[in-house]
Amino acid sequence: MVSTPGEPAPSEAPPPPQAAYAAIAAATVLWSVNYTFAKMAVSEIDPFAVALVRILVATPLLFAALARTGRALRPTLPELRAALPLGLTGVLANQIFFITGIRRTTPAHSALVVAMLPVLVLILAAVLLKERLTLLKVAGVSLALSGVILISVRDGWTFSRETLGGDLLTLCGVCSFAYFTVAGKGVIPRMGVLRTTALSFLTGGTCMIPLVLPAGLRQPWESVSARGWVALAYVVFVGTFLCYLLYYWALARIESGKVAAFTYMQPVLAGATSYLVLHESLQGHFVLGALAVLTGVFLAERG
Repeated sequence: MVSTPGEPAPSEAPPPPQAAYAAIAAATVLWSVNYTFAKMAVSEIDPFAVALVRILVATPLLFAALARTGRALRPTLPELRAALPLGLTGVLANQIFFITGIRRTTPAHSALVVAMLPVLVLILAAVLLKERLTLLKVAGVSLALSGVILISVRDGWTFSRETLGGDLLTLCGVCSFAYFTVAGKGVIPRMGVLRTTALSFLTGGTCMIPLVLPAGLRQPWESVSARGWVALAYVVFVGTFLCYLLYYWALARIESGKVAAFTYMQPVLAGATSYLVLHESLQGHFVLGALAVLTGVFLAERG
């Protein structure tokens, strides 16, 4: 049940923790597959055109779902102010960086960079919430950063120009989504999961449209294959609409660190998916980087 605008969430009995863990586990699995579908989509469609479709479809769907709750649809000015930072980071910046980055890297690489989300959430929590950074947390951050650098290395210790740019763009998206996670923790209790998500898409999408509309108008949609349309549909309806709701629904019920920890599964799932569907190889340095990232985020979480 979504809280009324400007009021605390209802004091009804919360669902069991298992439901929240099931929600974030489902979002993690679906997002892991999303890397491969996004790669398929941007191979035929301009990344900015994909971002435009995500906003134009997902935002009305979220407000349609909000209307079914019987709550007022018209947002107040304080609500828009609270949602704007979430929209700029979790919707505009995250989606632009992700969809442009995935075109320049592989799904497995992208998922490994996203595995740094728990580390960045811990850092932002320390800065914004004044939580103490322990030595173990710092060691974990350093090891995870080393892993991200390692996954962009090919043929010994030279950087892979083919994927480094995409990996860095994805990292920018991860930083944005980390803020979205930490800041959203304070907004959800006041506005509810569905309203917070819908207003985040409204504010972020409004700012995004001027950036992506030209690409959408230039895109030769008639040349997109059935494979491209299926991939786009998955990115919009599953990777955007459903996963954002599952993520924030879980975030409202369990600690942000525990929610972010589920991203540890994404490199393995995304790597396996890209190997099976796109037939992309997994090199030795990629495996070493994966171990470094996963070990680093584990140490940071334990600290």
